[in-house]
Amino acid sequence: MKVILLDFDGVLNHVKSKSCVTFEDGVYVGLDKNKLRNLAKIVQETDAKIVLTTTWRDHYEVGAYKQSNRVGKYVNNKFRDLGLKIYDKVRDGKRYDRGKDAKAWLDEHPEVTEYVAIDDEDVGYMIEWDTFKNHFVKTLWNGNGLTENCANAAIRILNGCRENYVDMEDMHKIYPWIC
Repeated sequence: MKVILLDFDGVLNHVKSKSCVTFEDGVYVGLDKNKLRNLAKIVQETDAKIVLTTTWRDHYEVGAYKQSNRVGKYVNNKFRDLGLKIYDKVRDGKRYDRGKDAKAWLDEHPEVTEYVAIDDEDVGYMIEWDTFKNHFVKTLWNGNGLTENCANAAIRILNGCRENYVDMEDMHKIYPWIC
């Protein structure tokens, strides 16, 4: 099984997103349609499952057709419009524990053969860098989020291609896939 460990803010929206106008309960309520299309491209080309690492996960009930809160309903509708489905989420918690929580989720799911973490924040992943160094696509909140180039990088990673990995010791090139 292939898995996308997915953040939202800075990935499916960004500082320039017109839909990203409301801040509610600590999350931006707005997902950029173009970024969602790029996510759909990754899923279509790799058959990967989506696992939420985003802070929005605290507002989402996995497996519930009807969500009980506004954010969950919004996410379900946006994803459904593009044929996307959320498979699971890491445990609810702090955003800076994402790497630890994502690694714990991976450890609990030995059926995962390939994975990619897509996030605009690396802080939570640095503590587990040995797990994520070849499996991380960094988007930019102040840039354009999940661009087509980022989507293509994620597809390559999920298909087992990591030829452009740059070692962490080269501080000017920390990320193999920064978009």
